[in-house]
Amino acid sequence: TGARRRASMREVADLADVAISSVSRVLSGHPDVSAQMRERVLSAVHRLEYEPDFLAQSLRRGQTLSVGFVLADISNPLMADIVLGAEAVLRSAGYSLLLMNSENDPALDATHIRFFQSRRVDGMILSLASETEPATLDVIDQVEGPVVVVDRALPAAIGASAVVNDHRTGMEAAVEHLIDLGHRRIALLT
Repeated sequence: TGARRRASMREVADLADVAISSVSRVLSGHPDVSAQMRERVLSAVHRLEYEPDFLAQSLRRGQTLSVGFVLADISNPLMADIVLGAEAVLRSAGYSLLLMNSENDPALDATHIRFFQSRRVDGMILSLASETEPATLDVIDQVEGPVVVVDRALPAAIGASAVVNDHRTGMEAAVEHLIDLGHRRIALLT
């Protein structure tokens, strides 16, 4: 019971009775393909259960269609919602989301960012354990693609975008709600 062999693009072309370049044009969504050829190729893809080689496509295209997300704490329920939203948007745009957890350790932030760089992700989303750790800032500054930090502010020279929550407005609304309910002794535990 060995692993099932993957069908090749050559086999798809042979079954569809077209050139490999025609299979490539169909699979890449090239507009200069007849409806008949598209149907033959897609039928062969389906019958052979062909799966494109994403690594080869990435090398040709210069993109991995993946985004790395470094989380300081994957168990944080707020972060789970943020990850779900990011993944849904990225998936709809044809991208995959890769996650790594730093366990609130700034050294792991830097390690994970370097890992994603080595995998040539097309961008990174960072929820850092620390936005002041020099090693982390140095590695972020070397990232070539777009970087978005969540609820952190990095030095402007790094050029990262930021998505931040308005904590002040949220806390004011929560306290006002408690006061409206008649509470007067209010505590905050974090």
